[in-house]
Amino acid sequence: MLAGAAGAGHPGSAGTGQADVTVQLLDGDGNVLATAVTGRQGRYGFDQLNGIGGTGDYTVRIVTPSGLAQVSPNPGTILISRGDVHVSGVNFRLAPV
Repeated sequence: MLAGAAGAGHPGSAGTGQADVTVQLLDGDGNVLATAVTGRQGRYGFDQLNGIGGTGDYTVRIVTPSGLAQVSPNPGTILISRGDVHVSGVNFRLAPV
């Protein structure tokens, strides 16, 4: 399981969850494997049922909504080395343009 959140607010602020942000799951070659849309609290997740096909290197990125800019760096590569691995805190920060 790989999970995180997209939140609106300025860097350093607590911010609030941002709904309806598309998050893409990519494999080690940069191919989009799956997409998820954040819920009303800004949360998203990928697992073996919706994108993570097994062990390997994965990255996530967002499709920045109109009127917002991503103000946090993209997370680094995430290694899923065995089953039953839960990765959380893969978050993004957005701010009004």
